[in-house]
Amino acid sequence: MLVGTGKILVLDTGDLDDSKGFSLYKNVRSILGQEVVENKEILVMHSHSDNDRHRGDAPFEGKPGVTMVKPTGDDVWRFFDFGEWPGGQASIELGGRTLTVIPTPGHQEEAITIYDPRTKWLLTGDSLYLGYIYVKDWQAYKSSIERLLRFSETNNVAAILGSHIEMTSEPSEYYPIGTTFQPREAALDLVPDSLRRLSNRLQEADGKDELLFDTFVVKQMNTVQRSLSNFARWITK
Repeated sequence: MLVGTGKILVLDTGDLDDSKGFSLYKNVRSILGQEVVENKEILVMHSHSDNDRHRGDAPFEGKPGVTMVKPTGDDVWRFFDFGEWPGGQASIELGGRTLTVIPTPGHQEEAITIYDPRTKWLLTGDSLYLGYIYVKDWQAYKSSIERLLRFSETNNVAAILGSHIEMTSEPSEYYPIGTTFQPREAALDLVPDSLRRLSNRLQEADGKDELLFDTFVVKQMNTVQRSLSNFARWITK
């Protein structure tokens, strides 16, 4: 949640809806206060279209002062008016806080990364995070990481923040898929040099083997995983 003088950005509403007893919409209002929320537009958008990015959208839908950008290619491209995806960049003006939006497909087709110059955070969603990163389109992913690396070389990036923590505090050790108790999990932030190390390895890799780093693992999706991802995207549309 990033706040400007005119707008509040909520990036990814998560995996819980109101039926689970938690409402992100109510919590946003509680954290910021009713007066602040009522005087600012809430912009809801997503780093990509995986289900755990947008299941919490429902409580925001139809609320006054809320603009929702659906996590589909058409909605994302139309809202930001990207010229030639995935080339170029777009911006979000929150009021005294201008964010940069960078197309980063690879893990998933509509994936984007957001840069906040105030905090100097690069918000990478599932494109780069502390965990087991599955890549759907290997070539697109290589280009996206290279694009982020070039961006970081001309902009001050203090930290890379992804959407998950799946690594333990021990180098190269990750929790199995489905783990719900992680007493030794690593800190969320990745150092900016992670982009350089990943880009260098990607230039030499063909996607057949997993790339193991101290703080994350990169692996190309197999046929079944890619089919499930395509089905999930079709459901979202």
